[in-house]
Amino acid sequence: MRLTIAVVIACFAGPSLAARDHWYIKESGGTYSYVSDDSRGPLQVRFRGRNRDEYVIEYLGEFGSVSRITCQAPCHIGRKKIYINNKLDNDAGDVDLDAWGPVSAAIDDMLESKLKVSARPWSHSNAQIAPYILGQ
Repeated sequence: MRLTIAVVIACFAGPSLAARDHWYIKESGGTYSYVSDDSRGPLQVRFRGRNRDEYVIEYLGEFGSVSRITCQAPCHIGRKKIYINNKLDNDAGDVDLDAWGPVSAAIDDMLESKLKVSARPWSHSNAQIAPYILGQ
């Protein structure tokens, strides 16, 4: 199902994206931009790493929040936590990662080893979050 969503994103983004071997539209210093399905612009994603079968990605959310998703391969279901000002604001629990637009595209890139690990902190004014340390 994730591949179907990614193909739909590619169709809307134009033919150049469909010919690429990854779904992100831009990479800058370990931050990957994905075509978003809302008016806030591209979704900014960082791959935080992998420990055995646990993968971790983060993305900027609304109001300066940072959402952290952890999942185990093949990452159909993940655990989502939302942080504001370096504090857990919401443990959203398990989420379906197969049909989630740009997040699904980022998960595909992550599983295909197209993303580099980034330890850079988010610099948005409210997006302060301690770096994820695998295994904790």
